[in-house]
Amino acid sequence: MMSNQDVVVMLDFKGNLTTAKSDARNRHVIYGQSLKNLSKGSPLRLVVISRGNLSKSDNSDSIDFHEIKCAKIDFLRFIVFGIGVIRRNGYLTRVVVSSDPWESFFIGKFFQIIIKPKPKLQLQVHADISDNKWRSANLANLLRSILQRYTFNHCDQIRVVSRNLQVYINSISQNKNIVTVPIPIIIPQKEIKKSPVKTKLLRIGFFGRIQKDRGTDVLFSLVSKLNCERKDFELFIAGKGSEESELRRNLQKTIGERRSHFLGHLSQTEVWESLSDLDVYLSLAPAESYGLGMREAIISGVPVIAVNSNGAIDAKNIFGEQKVKLIDPSISGASLSKVIDEVLANGSDPGFSQEMREQNLTHVDTLVKSWFDLARSSEGKEI
Repeated sequence: MMSNQDVVVMLDFKGNLTTAKSDARNRHVIYGQSLKNLSKGSPLRLVVISRGNLSKSDNSDSIDFHEIKCAKIDFLRFIVFGIGVIRRNGYLTRVVVSSDPWESFFIGKFFQIIIKPKPKLQLQVHADISDNKWRSANLANLLRSILQRYTFNHCDQIRVVSRNLQVYINSISQNKNIVTVPIPIIIPQKEIKKSPVKTKLLRIGFFGRIQKDRGTDVLFSLVSKLNCERKDFELFIAGKGSEESELRRNLQKTIGERRSHFLGHLSQTEVWESLSDLDVYLSLAPAESYGLGMREAIISGVPVIAVNSNGAIDAKNIFGEQKVKLIDPSISGASLSKVIDEVLANGSDPGFSQEMREQNLTHVDTLVKSWFDLARSSEGKEI
């Protein structure tokens, strides 16, 4: 059915917003509602086009989700069928949002060239491309770091998640239309209280992808050294990844099955519930641009111990050293034990957590406004 609706189209070729990813989709429903409220004089709708296992659509009052069945490398099919979705629904596309400045950029560029009138193109940057550790992690990242200089100069706007990324892109790009919008965290309206503690052991958490680039080697090293100093802790690991089997095997040999708990993939509600039960949260990725997990832990009232990264430094500067303690990966077991005791001695700060909840709400509005302003300046239309 033709709608002739002005829209912002978000391209999700990686499939992060499919039906199976309910938490991410729920976050974008909030974006869609905020965009609708902001543009109520001349309604602007959010449309998400994802790569999925089935071709289907799911429309609501404030957002349209469309999934296209295609393989992980079938860029052409995604482009052709994505353009078909736009044309069949009569969407008047004002902004195209690409989720990264590499593969997604070229998909977005095709959309921008084919769609008439020509929409604006926004690139989103989440990875810490300014960190040499990120660039040297693998060959793909090295090639991306070379390519991104071109992509930044051939889009209309760049959205980054940290001030550090904005400074870096300013230094390598002629494009000065850069907006800094941290990732909005969708927080439960009701405070989640800690469950009754079943043991007297310290509960240490490590949440996220269980992969080497998230610091699994550092995690095992730290746990091994800490275990030589004290046995009064247990480890809770949430997430899935390629290193899970090896990490599980090594931890069970080192601290035993009863003190190493693998929680698997958690829904967002389960993440908040599990965070509320922790005493300490570990963030060990060597390159971190923003640190969503760190911020979720802090909002939950859980202190963070992190290795040095741009994201961790930024979090420490914002929240203070009592909330975010930086350590070197080579720290001794005795020193790590002392750091843990220090952060625990500071206690929780419910007032601070509430303040962070309120501050976080502004990020949704800022992100949506970046789309609205781009749409207003798009070719052939003043909103």
